Amino acid sequence: MITCFCIYLYHMKIYVPLISLLFIAVTTNAQGLLEEKYDDCNSKDTCLYCGDKKAHFHQKLTDYFKWQIEHAVHGYDMKSGDIFYEVVIDTNGHSCVLSVKNRGNNWDMKNDIRSWINQMEGWVPAQKNGNKIASTVLLDFQFRVNWISVHYVQPEDVLPGKD
Repeated sequence: MITCFCIYLYHMKIYVPLISLLFIAVTTNAQGLLEEKYDDCNSKDTCLYCGDKKAHFHQKLTDYFKWQIEHAVHGYDMKSGDIFYEVVIDTNGHSCVLSVKNRGNNWDMKNDIRSWINQMEGWVPAQKNGNKIASTVLLDFQFRVNWISVHYVQPEDVLPGKD
């Protein structure tokens, strides 16, 4: 009887933290996954990267941001590197940058891109069970000399240890 109880406790030490971590990840409001956090977004009742249908932009992200860069008031010295943006998409399709991680030397573009994301129109909110929900997406801006690509990534692609 004591042996069974000890085995039970041993397994619970493994499962309880795992279950707790999963519960927190699914139910926590968006807090800002990336290093540089902003507090001007309403992330109340926002789930992290969830939904039966994920939030997405109605057109190609790369085309949208290429146009923004080409029509910017000042030119940019595009250097190789990546900038990640964690973006809250509310139930009305409004976007707001929650946090940023800069893995490159494009510091002069970082704030302009944040501003462009915050002003974007045309986001389609995530859905869960057919209902619109506030959710987050992660965008990876990949820069090479005079070249840009923007795509969605998963949180595990940006977490510490992936540098």
